Amino acid sequence: MNVHRMHLELMLNPSEKDHRLLMMLVRRCTHPNTYVAQDEFVRSELRTLRDSDCLPSGSKKLVEILLRKGLIPERDRGVTISYIVRLSNIIFKREWMRVRDAQ
Repeated sequence: MNVHRMHLELMLNPSEKDHRLLMMLVRRCTHPNTYVAQDEFVRSELRTLRDSDCLPSGSKKLVEILLRKGLIPERDRGVTISYIVRLSNIIFKREWMRVRDAQ
């Protein structure tokens, strides 16, 4: 699982906030017993994302869902995975459109 996580992180841009959120969610899923302080970091990232103007509407909706429901419980990996998939789809679609429009 760590090898796949590392491959995904190598494809993401850590300077973009939603990419960092995706990395945090993936780490949360692969290492469910992470230190609790990281949870506050993720909440802080979510608040920053919510208040920024750089996210498309699909990402904003996901951020609102994550903030409203709170952080995903460690025992519920299925929910975490569904958030990872939804956020991945949003990010990869936006990146595909960026590449397509550049041609």
